[in-house]
Amino acid sequence: MKVNRPMSLAKAFEDDTLLAYAFNGEPVPADHGFPVRAIVPGWVGINSIKWVGRIEVRKQRDRRAHDDQDLRPGRPRLSEPGWCCGEQTMKSAVALPWAATLSAGRQRVRGFAWSPVGRISRVEYSLDRGAAWQPAALREPNIPRAWARWDFEWDARPGDHAILTRATDDKGNTQPATIPWNAQGYGYNVPVPHPVKVT
Repeated sequence: MKVNRPMSLAKAFEDDTLLAYAFNGEPVPADHGFPVRAIVPGWVGINSIKWVGRIEVRKQRDRRAHDDQDLRPGRPRLSEPGWCCGEQTMKSAVALPWAATLSAGRQRVRGFAWSPVGRISRVEYSLDRGAAWQPAALREPNIPRAWARWDFEWDARPGDHAILTRATDDKGNTQPATIPWNAQGYGYNVPVPHPVKVT
């Protein structure tokens, strides 16, 4: 299936937007896009096209490009006609199985946070569904537009719990408390309660 993905010249000319023909000194494997694939950091993964066929430079937006109308979050900055799953959203995640089970007592909870435009400057967690937030510890390396590791110590008491996390980057962007839904859930990045049973 052929897919067209629009991109501004500004994004195309960013230092880390690449046309990759090799990984670690070896040709790009066939299942990863040999002979050439695009790498578009900070944008939704579908923009990192495998098996690049051709590149066209246009003076105006190509309205025939794959438009993902049903994927658009209802945010004003993404609501213009022709938005095409561009910039990713800020996210954080708990590194535990969904509906995790932990033993009572001292636990180190770990996770990851990511910003499409910068370095993570803060991750907070809540154990009371967002009534109060506490700072988690950030771990190195903390590279712009890459997953940053974080953790916190928890004196886990028996019962059913939910862990929420939210990230802030060095540009001042923070995960929103609410966001309109869309058909496929793309761009949905509110803090999601991660269920944990402590036994």
